[in-house]
Amino acid sequence: MRPNAAVLAALASLPLAGCGDLFALRVEEPSLCLTLEEQSFPGADFELHTKELSYDLSPALPEEAKDDDVEFEVQLTSFEIRPRGDTQNLDFLRAAELRLVDGDQEVPVATYRAGAADTAAFTVDEDRDIGDAVKKADLRFVLEVSGDLPDTAWSADAEACFHVVSRIHYF
Repeated sequence: MRPNAAVLAALASLPLAGCGDLFALRVEEPSLCLTLEEQSFPGADFELHTKELSYDLSPALPEEAKDDDVEFEVQLTSFEIRPRGDTQNLDFLRAAELRLVDGDQEVPVATYRAGAADTAAFTVDEDRDIGDAVKKADLRFVLEVSGDLPDTAWSADAEACFHVVSRIHYF
């Protein structure tokens, strides 16, 4: 049985007619959690400190991730810091903010207000798509903490969880 030439011509013209891709691969990772272990913060005799954090999502992304025909949707779904080492709790924190570094801008994506002393679980802006930043490089954030910060150095693990959807367009 030979395919009808009119059917083949119609299929071939779909992309030209604005009907979208004939073939696209969609890869979804609903919960990709990465932990930066034992992030150290210097002792401070002031009430505010900032620290840069960088998360590498590349192991969870397709090899073609940097290609122009790949689209990303990435949402930060949770962020928390947990005491580590000699730091027993985080009861000295009053507030914190996590900001995405996007070029020369810092965009707030999560906040923390004093609560449980053992772990600082942030409220996340899950509606914000940070996928464009993934194509540029590792995801870079600035964490700003404030409170009655200890005079001596302290450390914490910083865990970020992401929902990642990538689409690779082939035709």
